[in-house]
Amino acid sequence: MTGAADRAARLILWLLLGGLAAAGAHYALTKSMHQDVAYYVNAVERWLDGARLYRDLIDVNVPTVYWLMAAPVWVARRLDVPSTIAFNLFVLALATLSVGTVWSLARRGLRNPGWLPDALAGVLLLWFVALVGHDFGQREHLATILLAPYAVARAAAVGDDRARLWVRIAIGLCAGIGLALKPYFALILLGMEGALLLRRGRDWRPSAETAALVLAAGACAAATVLLVPAYLDRVVPLARATYHGFEWPVATVIGWQGPRTFGSFAIALLCIPLAWAMDRRQGDLAAVLSGAALGGFASFLIQSKGWLYQLTPALTYSFAAFAVAAAALGSRWLSGRGRAATALLSVCLGILLAAILLEFGRLYGSDAALRERQAPLVEALREHAQEGPALFISLDVDYTFPGVNYAGAAYPYRWHHLLPLPGLYRDFVPGPEGRLFRAPAEMGPIERDFFESFVADALAHPPRIVLVDRRRPVRPGLSPELDLLAYFCQSAPFAELMSGFDWLGRRGTYDVLIPRAGAPSSHGPCGAPRPQFPVAANS
Repeated sequence: MTGAADRAARLILWLLLGGLAAAGAHYALTKSMHQDVAYYVNAVERWLDGARLYRDLIDVNVPTVYWLMAAPVWVARRLDVPSTIAFNLFVLALATLSVGTVWSLARRGLRNPGWLPDALAGVLLLWFVALVGHDFGQREHLATILLAPYAVARAAAVGDDRARLWVRIAIGLCAGIGLALKPYFALILLGMEGALLLRRGRDWRPSAETAALVLAAGACAAATVLLVPAYLDRVVPLARATYHGFEWPVATVIGWQGPRTFGSFAIALLCIPLAWAMDRRQGDLAAVLSGAALGGFASFLIQSKGWLYQLTPALTYSFAAFAVAAAALGSRWLSGRGRAATALLSVCLGILLAAILLEFGRLYGSDAALRERQAPLVEALREHAQEGPALFISLDVDYTFPGVNYAGAAYPYRWHHLLPLPGLYRDFVPGPEGRLFRAPAEMGPIERDFFESFVADALAHPPRIVLVDRRRPVRPGLSPELDLLAYFCQSAPFAELMSGFDWLGRRGTYDVLIPRAGAPSSHGPCGAPRPQFPVAANS
């Protein structure tokens, strides 16, 4: 291919990628925000208003995500724009910077790079902006973005004096922050470095990027211990005692995400032997990305939750490794094969484009269905709790947020969902009378503290609307007949608070209560049978 033809082909490729990325950015900015991300946006807003982490905001995750999200939320407040939009723009900016850095490092650090930097950067751009789908902004997504330049720098730019030291340090610092978002992400780093060690043997050495990564991750850990002692004092014991309630057997986890799990694992394994047939640095790059994918796969399995977003690093890095191998080995195969090879390549790219467009259609359709399910709840919140407290009683967070964010309601409570209950009741055996939960006198210290703090919050911030989740619990060991409102009605002060509420009806999968127009009822929702609204299906 002549120089002019090569430049024209690259221009066409990047115009196409730019169009797909623009479509992905539109989806990211207009879709319903992932519930966990929406919670963190809301929690960071409360933290900036003076709420204390792990005292006024109970969460089992390390504080790094709060610190990372503080900047876009703070800027959003100064500019008077929605924090949800500001955070999504922040993630898009991170993704763009990461992809640009990857392309530049691969272009400078590889010998005869050809189309490899474009293929790698293009695949990462599509995953970072578009194919991550509903999980946009999750911690796994952020970590994958922040660690990608580190992977390329370790493999392709080692010993490259043209890369300025401050750039390499910045790459390592960003990677360290990404690593510190969740302890399990250390497995991704181990996968990268293990692959390099396998390739280089005694020639393996840490680099400036590695030192900066360790420094940043260590600083985050030290800051957690020194600045947020409540995390170790209160949250770690809580997590140890209760978080197993969200865990499933490994076979179940693999079954839920079977094709994705096996697919990413197989691609990552395939690229390791392919790396030995490539140029040294190109092979190192394919191996490092494969190692990152296998580390992400191990992280997914060890967490034992089966949630799709936890596969983001494995999926992204496995396809990135395959792009490197395909670009490096495919260019050799295509060289000198003429029009037939070019036609075959065009057909393959056309099939890939069609698959991406179909995925876009699926994502937009799925988001439309999600918004339709959320709409009744958001409307109820806007009508009854505009800028006021809304109390959700649910084992999940998937409607509380982003419902609270979009409706402009307030959520001043410590527990964003009933986090300890699945673990506390995983092995619970109902008594002879069939009661599905413990009486307050029977509760252990952790459950009693949770129970009393939930009630105290409801009394301190009387809600304008109460929403009780009526989906059948799907956590291991929880009875599908568990009545969450009846659980808290065991508290006399809470029952008295509820006596001032009446049933409004079913909104989505929630039974909704609003304050009575007249005097409190002698019975109230806690003292009378619940109206038989239609049974809510799981969603």
